[in-house]
Amino acid sequence: MLSSHITFIKITVCMMLSALLVGCVGISRPSTQVLDIKSNPPGALAELSVGRQCVTPCSLVVPRKDDIDIKFSLAGYQDLAAVAESKLDQAGLAHIAGNVATGYLTLGVASAVALLAGIASVFDPGASVGPGVWIVAGAVCVYLIYATARDAGKGKARALQPNPIEVELQPISQPNAPAAAARNR
Repeated sequence: MLSSHITFIKITVCMMLSALLVGCVGISRPSTQVLDIKSNPPGALAELSVGRQCVTPCSLVVPRKDDIDIKFSLAGYQDLAAVAESKLDQAGLAHIAGNVATGYLTLGVASAVALLAGIASVFDPGASVGPGVWIVAGAVCVYLIYATARDAGKGKARALQPNPIEVELQPISQPNAPAAAARNR
C-alpha cells in the first residue's frame, strides 16, 4: 500500500515538473500591431472595421489576425476606402519557427532533468530511461503543438500590410463651379 502511494507521489512530481518546464516553450509575439494611417490632406476621419476610429495622421493598435477595412472621410473630399490585409510575414514565420526550436530545446532539457532527478525510475527503479522521461517528453510535445496552434489561431504569424496605410483624397468636383464663379464677377 505504501509503495503505491510513493509511486503516485513520484508520478505527481513528474507531472508537476513537466508542467513547469513546458511553460518555457513559447516565444512571445503580440496578437496586435500598430497600424499607421495617413491621408493627404491630413485631418480625415479614418473609421476601421474593428470599431476604432481616428483623425489622420494617426496610429492605432489593432489585431493582426484579420483584414481591416478603413473608410476615409473629409469635408470637401470624396470618401475613400482602403484595406490593410492580414498576411503571413517573415517575422511571424520566424516566431513560429522559434517556438518549434525552443520546444525541442526544452524537450531535451526536460528529458535531461528527468533523468538526473531520477524521475525515469518512477515505474521501473532499474531503468536508466523509463516512462517518466516519456511523460515529460510527451507533455512538452503536446504543449508545443498546442502553443503553435494557439499562436497561429491568434494571428501571431501574420502582419497587416501595407503599413502604413497612405491615401490621397480627391476633392469633390463641382460641375457648375466655373458658371458659379462667372456669375460672382
